[in-house]
Amino acid sequence: MTNYRLEDLGCGEALRAILREEISDAEIAAIESTIRPFVAIEATVSGSNSPLPWESRFGGRPYLPTGTDYPHIDGKPAPLLAQINFAEVPPLDGFPTSGILQFYVVDKPIWEWNHSWFATADRASMSYGELMELAGAKVLFFPDPILLVEAVTTDFRFLPSFEHSLVPERLDLRFQIKLAPMDAGGLNTWVETLRESEFFAENYDYALRELSDRTSNDALLEEAAHLLYGDGHRLGGYPAFSQSDPRAQLFPLAFGESFPPYDLLFRMVGQPGVNLHDSILYFLIPPADLQSRNFSNVLFYSDR
Repeated sequence: MTNYRLEDLGCGEALRAILREEISDAEIAAIESTIRPFVAIEATVSGSNSPLPWESRFGGRPYLPTGTDYPHIDGKPAPLLAQINFAEVPPLDGFPTSGILQFYVVDKPIWEWNHSWFATADRASMSYGELMELAGAKVLFFPDPILLVEAVTTDFRFLPSFEHSLVPERLDLRFQIKLAPMDAGGLNTWVETLRESEFFAENYDYALRELSDRTSNDALLEEAAHLLYGDGHRLGGYPAFSQSDPRAQLFPLAFGESFPPYDLLFRMVGQPGVNLHDSILYFLIPPADLQSRNFSNVLFYSDR
């Protein structure tokens, strides 16, 4: 396992110097121990009117092999949220290097989604796929996509216009490996030495605010601040939940003591062209399932 340092985030000694003003070297070392790579996703308005069906995208129409049923949620065709072609993604440990992963969401405004699906009384008798649909999402994976236009569906006139689509205009995606530690909430929840430190949460929060105040004339520090806050769309890495971590508080209540560990698979945030407003969408997966390319036990959570 690689041991990363704050300087690996790309901002030299400046970040360490700012954090040292508020937290100890031991606490900084604990933060550094959580640094791991993830895939940052940049989404921009598409520059192509005729993208290939298998290209990565937010929104638009999906790659769908001929004869494959279009996914439905609540009895209606579901809008494509995101399509990831792993042949276009830089390698990330544990993640596929090929295949197409798709995320769909229910066709209704986000404030009408079932945000408390995990509290349903009959959860124990439901499969994870049924729970995903109850939450308003669906995941499909094509491990061996056929890269021939004549082998895929290209006529989607049978679909509605998706008036409530979160991504009304298709966005092209670019991928880049980056490094980041756990966000502040994760550090306070999962790192025992920091959780037990009496003033760490308060001091680290102050250090992050101080960091943000100093980024106006330093692009590298600004990028470091985004990484420490856990901003942006991503594959892998840490979820950086905007409120409490459902894996620590909500899911165990619903699933019991046998609830397995879950890591972040994919996260989407609001930006121009992605109409999430203040919500963040998380798709979580057991690490063992990700290794085996089993996407049938993914859980969906939307944070508001």
